[in-house]
Amino acid sequence: MPCMKCGSNALVEEVRVIDRADYNVPLALTVQVDRKPGALLFNSAVTNKVEARVCGDCGFLEMYVKNPGALVRAAETRNRERAAKKRAGK
Repeated sequence: MPCMKCGSNALVEEVRVIDRADYNVPLALTVQVDRKPGALLFNSAVTNKVEARVCGDCGFLEMYVKNPGALVRAAETRNRERAAKKRAGK
């Protein structure tokens, strides 16, 4: 699949996107959906590592997750629980 910005095929695949923790320790950047966001413990978080590819010609950076379906399912569960709480008056 060519670059979405310039159409080039000079792409660098599987680029890690990192964040830095204490003492400059590299950590993989992740996204997270909490199925139970109000919970103090056991919020049933679903996470996915962020991956990327970079165009070698124009520098365009495209980020994505490998398993977006897991995030969608977690968000659907969260939304159903929120709707049920609203109906129950909580």
